[in-house]
Amino acid sequence: LEKYGGEEYLQNPDKELLYAQTENYVEYNRHGAVVKGDKKPTMRSRYEEDVLVNNHTSVWGSYWNDGEWGYACCHNKFPNSYCTGEMGKASIKSSIITSEISTAEVKAPSSASSSEHESSSLSPSEEE
Repeated sequence: LEKYGGEEYLQNPDKELLYAQTENYVEYNRHGAVVKGDKKPTMRSRYEEDVLVNNHTSVWGSYWNDGEWGYACCHNKFPNSYCTGEMGKASIKSSIITSEISTAEVKAPSSASSSEHESSSLSPSEEE
């Protein structure tokens, strides 16, 4: 040993290094990420997030109106539909206005027809 050296190789290594065992318990998932043990695992959703489909610039559920979910970019309330953008917003707004006008027209004739019936019930002498 004096002539060639190598005294460091005669010493026994630590048991941790010899058996590659520690008291630290770590579990890994299929992808090699830590599930349980050393580091706290970060929680991830099993669903894809922020995935934009069919030319939309916002995700489904980013818009809420009249008890229905939709896309904020075009106010479309149908999932997996194609984005119509600002033109879609304008057409939805105009259809809402049109439906409000038609609803008002349906209510108006019933009140006008009742006033006609009242005037027709008057006798000819009362009309003058």
